[in-house]
Amino acid sequence: MTPWASASDASLTCLSSASPNNATLFYVLYLYRVAFNYHQMGYASAMAWILFLIVLACTLLVFRSSARWVYYEGEAGSKR
Repeated sequence: MTPWASASDASLTCLSSASPNNATLFYVLYLYRVAFNYHQMGYASAMAWILFLIVLACTLLVFRSSARWVYYEGEAGSKR
């Protein structure tokens, strides 16, 4: 539960306009502002697709590399 609490603290900090020159603005909150405050849905959609591709690449990297760093007890070919 602690990561969710820190994430909500960060988003509440960014929603306020007290940061100088948008120094604490996260990508997702900027995407939201572009879409719903500035009404640039096409640009926000392109930003969302880029975010999706980045998350997809990270997910595929983790799934493909998991065989190296995850140990399954009783797996065939285990060293024990």
